[in-house]
Amino acid sequence: MLPFRHSDRPRENGNEMTMREMNAGARPRMKHGPALLALCMAVLLPACHDSPDVSGAGTKGETVEIRHGSGAAEYRALVYIPSSYRPGSPVPVVVNVHGCTLTPELMQAGSLFDGIAERERFIVVYPGFVDQASHPLKCWRFYLPTEWSRGQGDAAGVVELTRMVMERWSVDPERVYLMGGSSGAFLVSILGATFPDLYAAMVNLAGGPYASTFLDAANPTIPALENPAVQAQLAFLAMGPRARVVPLLEIHGDADTTIYPQNGENAVQQWLMTNNLVVSGSRAGPFPLSPTQTRSYAQEEDFPYEIDDYRDGEGCLVVRHIRIHGLQHLYPGGSDDPDLPAFVEPRAVSASEAAWDFFRRYRKSGTAPPCVEGRP
Repeated sequence: MLPFRHSDRPRENGNEMTMREMNAGARPRMKHGPALLALCMAVLLPACHDSPDVSGAGTKGETVEIRHGSGAAEYRALVYIPSSYRPGSPVPVVVNVHGCTLTPELMQAGSLFDGIAERERFIVVYPGFVDQASHPLKCWRFYLPTEWSRGQGDAAGVVELTRMVMERWSVDPERVYLMGGSSGAFLVSILGATFPDLYAAMVNLAGGPYASTFLDAANPTIPALENPAVQAQLAFLAMGPRARVVPLLEIHGDADTTIYPQNGENAVQQWLMTNNLVVSGSRAGPFPLSPTQTRSYAQEEDFPYEIDDYRDGEGCLVVRHIRIHGLQHLYPGGSDDPDLPAFVEPRAVSASEAAWDFFRRYRKSGTAPPCVEGRP
């Protein structure tokens, strides 16, 4: 059973899940000192480590590796194919981008996305880069302005891996989704702006807005001084003629002192305003810049959380923000395997389940008013 529980309440809009983790057997988390945190700044986990051979454990499908490019521009990905996959029957794809110091193998093992893919019948792609020397702390290079344009750097590598999957397997091009954590989440914001014609929706886990620098991400004060309206305009310009509404789910722990929570707030505001620019040419509307609904989940939770929903005039979800109280810079709801490095918090709400619940609402061509979810 995945660490996620459905509510007995009716689903909102016909496809709403509540998010309560089943936490039986969760192991206590390790405490890390400030020196180690400093060493692993901008990481999706506060621990540096090597990668154990734990990919694909406990699932029935197949994991294969693909590669693109060469030398410093070589990228690789693990691709999980569910056992129910059949050639000629198109399935969705979730691209899940790891954070600093991680690897595709660790992201696959820790996120538990393969089990969801097996249950729901979609492909998962775990991208990575081969040349470690060109990526300090194994971080994606989101902080370089040279990475912020279409077809450049790490974003281009992830795109090429995505396209390889779409060419090799039967994929529904309307349902290709993108998720990333920490440095991978900042890369997701770049990809949302530069390749809105490829990815239908995105999830930003402990990340921030488009065109963020390293100081924006890892400094406690600079994010509060940033103006998301400027980054919204930059993201809209980066979209160019491919501009469309890109739905966003942002998940952040309010105790995160590696990528401070203000970064997540900025990402929410930036993408709301960018999507408004796409629809109306104005940052102010039609999508509201304040939540249309806030729900709290406190009982029976080790890490209480709140969900802010931003909905269009038809009540369809455009942006969602999950704020997890007491969570540090960890992947919430991941594996409790004691052999994994401590980059997950299995007692928290499952980010992977929340991501799939968000993704399955959207098709690329349907994210437009009057209903961004594409319902009649």
